[in-house]
Amino acid sequence: MINDDVHTLGMFADKAFDEGDIDTLHKIAEDCLNRVETGKYNRLEKGILAYHGATSYSNYIHLKYKGLLIYSEKSNNEEDFEMCLLLFRLSIENLTSYQERDEIKEDSEESYHLGNYLLMAYTNYANVLNTCGRIIKALSYLKIGVGSGFPMAIGNFAGFLMDYASLDYDNGHRSVLANESYQLLKEVLEFNDIEEYATEHYKSLKASLKQWYPIEYLEKPYEFEEYSLGDSDDEINYRKWCIKNTLFLNTLNDAFPYSISAHDILHLPNIITKIDEGPRFHGLFNQIKQEYVSARFMIFDAISFQGSHFSDRDVHLVNTLDYPVYGISIEKLKYAIEVYIHYLTVFPFL
Repeated sequence: MINDDVHTLGMFADKAFDEGDIDTLHKIAEDCLNRVETGKYNRLEKGILAYHGATSYSNYIHLKYKGLLIYSEKSNNEEDFEMCLLLFRLSIENLTSYQERDEIKEDSEESYHLGNYLLMAYTNYANVLNTCGRIIKALSYLKIGVGSGFPMAIGNFAGFLMDYASLDYDNGHRSVLANESYQLLKEVLEFNDIEEYATEHYKSLKASLKQWYPIEYLEKPYEFEEYSLGDSDDEINYRKWCIKNTLFLNTLNDAFPYSISAHDILHLPNIITKIDEGPRFHGLFNQIKQEYVSARFMIFDAISFQGSHFSDRDVHLVNTLDYPVYGISIEKLKYAIEVYIHYLTVFPFL
C-alpha cells in the first residue's frame, strides 16, 4: 500500500494549479523535496512525491511567467528550471530504482502506479528539457513512452520531431523526420482518452505538415533500406552499439534505430566567406568530429574488452589497500569522459 500522504499532496497540488495559487504550488514543491530526502517513505513513494513536486513547480513557472514555460536569460528563471529538473530527476531515479530492486506483483497497486508515474515523469521531464534547448536529450526520453504506447509521449515526440526537422539543413533528413512525425500524429489521434486541447494541438500539427509536404508522401510510411554495418563482427557490434545508444552524429539516429543512420554524416552547411579566409570553420568542425568519434570508440573498446592488455604487464603498482582499478581500459574511459565533458561545456545543448 502507498502512504495516503502521497496521494493527498497530489490532490492539493492539482487544486492549487486550478485556483492559480502560485505560492502554494511553490510550497508544495519544496515540501515534496524535503519529504524525498527523509527516510519515511520507500522509493516508490519518493518517486511519486518528487513527481508531484516537479509538476507543481512546472505549473508554478507556467503561472509565474504567464503561460510561457520557456527558459530564458531575460526572464532570469534559471533557478526555477533547475528546481524543476532536479525534482523530475529524483522522481525518475527513485522510480527506476524501485523497479529494479523490489519484487513487484503484476496487477498490484504498486505496479500500476509505478508504470503510470514513470511514463509521466519521463514525458514531462522531456518537455522541460526541450524548453531549455535540450531537444536531442528530450527526444531520447520520449522514446521510452513512445515504445510503451503512451499517448502524450507519442504526440510530443511527433511535435518535437517537427521542430528538430526545421533545424536540419539536410532536406532529405527533414522530409524523413516529417513523415515519421505525421505517422505518429495519426497514431496518437486514434486514442479516445486524450484531452480535447491535446487533440486540437495534434490536429493543427498534422495540418501544418500537409501544408509543407504532399499528402501522398505523408500518408505512406517511409520504408528504410538496410545497409551494411561493416565487414567484421567487431565493427558490426560497434555500430550496433552506437545505434542503440544514439551516438552517431546523424539527425536520423536521434529518431530511428536503423542502419540508415549508422554513419556520422552531420556537418556544417555551406558557408560563404571572404576569398582569403579558407575553410577554417569546416576544418575546426572536422577536428571536433574526429575527437568525438575517437572518444566514442574508446568507450566501446574499454567496456567490451575482457582480460588484461599486454601494455599493463610488468607494471609495478603499490598496493594501497583501497581496492583501486587500473589498466588501459580505465584510462581510455577517463580520456573519453574528459573529451565529452569538454564539449559539453562548449555545446551545452548536447
